[in-house]
Amino acid sequence: MKFYIKLTKVGKVTVVENNNKIERIILGSRICDGEENETNLIREVFDQLNLYLDGKIKEIKVPYRMIGTEFQKRVWQELLKVKYGHIETYKRIATLIDHPKSARAVGNACGKNPLAILIPCHRVVSLSGNKLNYVYGAEIKKFLLNLEGVNL
Repeated sequence: MKFYIKLTKVGKVTVVENNNKIERIILGSRICDGEENETNLIREVFDQLNLYLDGKIKEIKVPYRMIGTEFQKRVWQELLKVKYGHIETYKRIATLIDHPKSARAVGNACGKNPLAILIPCHRVVSLSGNKLNYVYGAEIKKFLLNLEGVNL
């Protein structure tokens, strides 16, 4: 396993690669098991991430692996369908994955998303209350949504 930490427009970001697939994109710096090494794939993630944060591309396309429970993976797969510049609600995601009473569990899955920005959990909001609830903080969520043209 290899990881690397770089400073971006949303602060420090840690990218973790294992067996030629990205397993984690973490907003913030986190020392991980393995070797600190900016591989070609990790460099590609940072290149695409910077293009995304500059508004030049709309998604990050790299080989990745989702690590989580089956429920979490279903949520994350559904999040991949939420298009750039759009938002969805936890309740609607729950309904789309055939768990209409599981909005809170969907929120928990969003909070455990191992691939920040690549799996766009920042595009999910609550029906009422705090629309800027985000594991990495309201300011980063607001920045990402504004970047995509969503004004809350």
